[in-house]
Amino acid sequence: MAFGFDQLVAHAVYSRELVPDTVIGSGTASSESYREVGSSCIAERHAIELMDEGVARNPHMAFGDKVRMEARLEDGLPGPFGVVQQTVARSPVQS
Repeated sequence: MAFGFDQLVAHAVYSRELVPDTVIGSGTASSESYREVGSSCIAERHAIELMDEGVARNPHMAFGDKVRMEARLEDGLPGPFGVVQQTVARSPVQS
């Protein structure tokens, strides 16, 4: 991410009035060492692979794939949100 959350909030305050409970999103946020520790999304991973190797190696997600996300604190302890684990499935409205 090119800007810190402090800069995002400062810009938002400059251009509009923020009220209590305002939510500011940043999109995917990657580590500065993303090549060593990983990426935040598949599209970003593909872009890195294309830049580094000329081809995207990792496949897109498919129905049946399992996704597990967990935030950890700097000391390695579990983060405040716990674990999110899901299976990629078709929408019930899809045929």
